Amino acid sequence: MLTFVAIIIACLLLICGAVVMRRMAQRFTAMLQRHDAQVVEDITLMTDLVNAATKQREDIDALLGELCGAIADYNIAAVEAQGQLTQLRIAERRQIRPYVLPSDHGPEMLWPLPPRLYISADELN
Repeated sequence: MLTFVAIIIACLLLICGAVVMRRMAQRFTAMLQRHDAQVVEDITLMTDLVNAATKQREDIDALLGELCGAIADYNIAAVEAQGQLTQLRIAERRQIRPYVLPSDHGPEMLWPLPPRLYISADELN
């Protein structure tokens, strides 16, 4: 009889343990589902941030390209201006007046050169 009571108590304990384990499993599953939803939301947010950063980088690269082009144009103009200034200083020292020849774009200054070296303003461009 004592063995029978022990078996019944053991079965009741197993049933109670199973119910408790089932509730714990349900809570754990719900917690994991909430965590998964948060992870998906975080990944979506990070993807959006990476896309925005990539777009900004492309915009910055384009602006830097334009800036480099403008600097190159400025440097070319500065070199050309320096060359013209040098020619004017040389002419001033020698007191030589430059020849002015018409072209499609307006008068161009050509400096006195030996006869075989004369070139037209269009050839300079």
